Amino acid sequence: MVNEKPVSAVILEVQREYKEIKHWSWPVYLATLRARVKCPCLLLVFCPSASEARKCAEPVAMGHPGWTLHPIVLGPDQVPLITDIARAIADPELTALSAAVHGSGEQGLKVLQVLHDSQAHLSEEQRSYSDLVLALLPESVVTKFREVSMAVLDEIKHPWVRGWIAHGEAKGEAKGEAKGEALAIIRFLNTRGVAVPHEAQERILGCTDQSILMSWIDKAATAESVDELFD
Repeated sequence: MVNEKPVSAVILEVQREYKEIKHWSWPVYLATLRARVKCPCLLLVFCPSASEARKCAEPVAMGHPGWTLHPIVLGPDQVPLITDIARAIADPELTALSAAVHGSGEQGLKVLQVLHDSQAHLSEEQRSYSDLVLALLPESVVTKFREVSMAVLDEIKHPWVRGWIAHGEAKGEAKGEAKGEALAIIRFLNTRGVAVPHEAQERILGCTDQSILMSWIDKAATAESVDELFD
C-alpha cells in the first residue's frame, strides 16, 4: 500500500492437479481483481506436483494480439528442498514453502519433521506458517505425518484447520480434496476484499459437492458479497 492505495495484488491458486478449466477462469480472476483494486495483479499458482506444475505453467493465449497470460507457478522444480534444521531456523518462510511444496514427495516426512523441529526457535508469527502448510497439503500426507509425529498437531492454532484434518480423517481423501477447494474460495474472496463471516466459512468448508464448489469458485470471481455466492 502507498498512500492507502494498493500498488500490487496477488491471486493465489492451489492446484494439486491440472484442470483445463482453470486456463479459462484464471484470466477472469485477474481481470476482476484488477478492475476492483485498480493496480497491477499477478497470478501465483501453488502446485506440489512437478508434472502438474508444468501443465499449469503453460501460456494461456487470450486471442487478442500481444495478450498471453503466463501463470507464475511454484512447484518442486522452483522451490529448494530444506531438510537442514539450521537452514530451517535461519529461513522459516522458505522452509514453510519447501514443506508445502515437497511435503507430498519422497522426502516429505523429512522436510515436515524439520519444519516441526524448527518451531521452538521461531517467533509466534513464524510458527503460524505451519498452519498454512498443513492446510495446503493433501489429507493423506497430514495423516501419515501425524502417525509419525503426533506433536505436529499441537502447533496448529486455527480451529478450522483442526476441523478440516479431523473431518478428513473421518471421511477420507475425497472430502479432504473438497476442503482444499473450499479454502481456495475463502482465500479468493478475502483477496478480493469480500468479507466472509464465520457462518459463511462454515457453510463453504462443510460442502463436499464438487459441482457446487466449482459453481462457487466461478461466482467468487465477481461476487460483491458472500451472499451472492449462495444465490
